[in-house]
Amino acid sequence: MSAFELANSRASFIKSRLESLGIDPHRVATVGLPGYLGCGKPAIKFKILSYGDQPDEPWVFDKSAVAAENIQSSHNVEIEETEAEHRRQINEERSASQKEVEQLNSRIEWQATEIEDHTAYRETLEEHIQKTEALQQEVEALQTALAEERNAKESMHTSIDTDPEDDIEQSQIEALEAEV
Repeated sequence: MSAFELANSRASFIKSRLESLGIDPHRVATVGLPGYLGCGKPAIKFKILSYGDQPDEPWVFDKSAVAAENIQSSHNVEIEETEAEHRRQINEERSASQKEVEQLNSRIEWQATEIEDHTAYRETLEEHIQKTEALQQEVEALQTALAEERNAKESMHTSIDTDPEDDIEQSQIEALEAEV
């Protein structure tokens, strides 16, 4: 129910109550004006147009009713135009929202692809790191073995040089070497 319909219903209700109290229906006319056209409050105002007998010009009441209908129809047009504008704005906002959602979905897909690429790259790096660590352990083992071998050779040379029982002259060593 529109505001105009509500205002007219209230006015008609008051007119019927006045008629039930004995006032002649031709002496009372109703005009329902809602919102800022009226007083802007849920109140009823009476406008007395004449005292005593019927007014000389009964068309005054008809004229005010026509004016109220004209106001109501112009407001209905304004309401329809406002509703159409709101629908247009809502459709524009909906379209903009849909575009934004599409952009976000596209961005999410791109980021998912990037994550997959980074995950694959990370797995490859982890494999390389494991291989590098294994190679480092092999290198360390070889270095340890080499160091042990060097130490063994040095200890052999030192034991040969420092052992007093092995004081063989150089000529004897050369002779042994020649025999072999």
